[in-house]
Amino acid sequence: MKGGIRSRITSTESFYFLLAHYPPLAQALADRLSLPTLASPRAVWETQKRTHQGIMDMVCLLPERAIIFEHKTHSTLHSDQLLRYRAWGEETHPTPPFLVLVTARREQFSDRADACMTWSEVYTLLEQVELADPKLRDCFLLLLRAEGFGPPAPISHQDVRTYIPSIRLERALEALMEEAMALDWSQAYALMGSPTNAVPYRRPKTGSPRVQDGRIGLDLVHSWVPGVFLGVLLDGTDHKVSPSDPDKGPDMCLILSLENAPERQLERDAFLTSPAYLAARERLARDTSHTYDIHDHLLEHPDPNPWHILHVRKPLLDVMAMATSLEQQRERFYEEAMAMLSLVFRPDELGASTTPSDGTEGL
Repeated sequence: MKGGIRSRITSTESFYFLLAHYPPLAQALADRLSLPTLASPRAVWETQKRTHQGIMDMVCLLPERAIIFEHKTHSTLHSDQLLRYRAWGEETHPTPPFLVLVTARREQFSDRADACMTWSEVYTLLEQVELADPKLRDCFLLLLRAEGFGPPAPISHQDVRTYIPSIRLERALEALMEEAMALDWSQAYALMGSPTNAVPYRRPKTGSPRVQDGRIGLDLVHSWVPGVFLGVLLDGTDHKVSPSDPDKGPDMCLILSLENAPERQLERDAFLTSPAYLAARERLARDTSHTYDIHDHLLEHPDPNPWHILHVRKPLLDVMAMATSLEQQRERFYEEAMAMLSLVFRPDELGASTTPSDGTEGL
């Protein structure tokens, strides 16, 4: 998951602040780990601790001992990661260190740690502590829930009833996207200022249907500076969005995506501050046609997914109204896709951008 590293760092920094500044929370964690204390005035808390044995997510340094925390969301431990951290703790303190592994799932636990917890267990532990002013603690719990690390939800009876139909929907959408791939998209590329001989592509994935990051559809450019997706967002968890109309289910959407890797930060910043993007963003903010739900994700979400910056969407039910055959639905998808592209890309704004000659490396 491309947001995994960012999620872990955000959770770590928030967790560190609470433990370093709220002794009742630190002591509750110490009790859970069967440690004497983590709330000592002599305790020094740090995050991203750089050592010759690696970078440790979080440490609590006591005069006699180091308590070392390793946090994982969706990745696994390196083979010798905890062994190296233990060696550092033994080198720097008279008492052997205590290693704590916090993960998204129990299957990520390791017997090389002295204690293991899931983020949902951290959530439950901190939630139970009485605080005079719980606002910051509650903000952290909200963050964990937003990242999917809150207490597990019970099975919904409605979800059970709709599970089989949802599988059929995914398969039908897969067939629709394969049909859409064969259409003539030259007008779409012309709108984006791209070579009109370019073609959409499907992100590689084994198995069928090809649902990735909760969505299924077509990508119009390979390079995400920016990327343009056209399709259906079935599950907005990764993108941190909810359906525009929850009563109508998933949305068909155009999603403008932007690379968030450190090595492309200059390109990202240049795009976000470009006159073309700023003009399009301002114009879309003034749109009052209500044809589409326009979601400026970076502006409107308190903790946005930085990869997917702009959503133009409409309930799939409305898009497919009165279209019953696959041919009719393919045409409706294409018509709506072109309308969304026409709304976002204008000749004097984003549509004035250019791409390399093959039309697949960016806008």
